[in-house]
Amino acid sequence: MINEKECTKILNGGTVKFSKDEVKMIRDLLIQLATIEYEEYKENIKIKKLENERDLLQAG
Repeated sequence: MINEKECTKILNGGTVKFSKDEVKMIRDLLIQLATIEYEEYKENIKIKKLENERDLLQAG
């Protein structure tokens, strides 16, 4: 995970400059989105594993 200092450096590298509070809100939002995406990824892996097990049982 990237720290607030690095986030500020990256976000303020362009023409738009963000306040410390804005950087924190953006960082928190990105962390929440990444968490959601990771949880969905884990769920899809579980589903694929169950489908593979089902297919093996049906074939056998």
